[in-house]
Amino acid sequence: MRILALQASPNKEGNTATLTKKLLDGLVVGGGQEIKEFWLNDLTIRPCQGCFLCRPSARCVFEDGMQPIYAELEAADLVIFATPIYWWHMAAQMKLCIDRLTALLSDDDKLTALVGKQVVLVVAYNYRDCAKATIGMFEEFKDWIDIKLNILEYCSQQQHVSTCQPKLDEAFVLGQALAARGNHD
Repeated sequence: MRILALQASPNKEGNTATLTKKLLDGLVVGGGQEIKEFWLNDLTIRPCQGCFLCRPSARCVFEDGMQPIYAELEAADLVIFATPIYWWHMAAQMKLCIDRLTALLSDDDKLTALVGKQVVLVVAYNYRDCAKATIGMFEEFKDWIDIKLNILEYCSQQQHVSTCQPKLDEAFVLGQALAARGNHD
């Protein structure tokens, strides 16, 4: 099983990163053989220009941090989108990355690189209402792209997730279950 983790948080010890690490730990224990992780904040990713010069090659014409992500996304069996929620939506680092997936759209506007794949959205927020737009967007992807979606969310209003063992256990168990499912497909 090939796993791609796209980490949008600039805080590598934050709630989103901590939850994703536990999820990845569970995936490894469950049999996930190959994990590729990108910290989007460490990459230079330009915003999509809407030029559609990407259409012939299925790659953006900008040579930046997105280029290696395209190949990993296409090869992955499971893709993790991990983002904190800032101002009622995903972090800008994740939004840049998702916008640049325009390069992978088919002629009928399907994101074929994700069709039929396991996808996990990891979100951490202070108020659940603030996460509705991001969660809703991924729920819409479920039918539009035909993904198998799992959502791992945490309200960090009271404490860092590292002090919430039940949530860490949930992330770990989800990883194990996804790995077991992926190894039997």
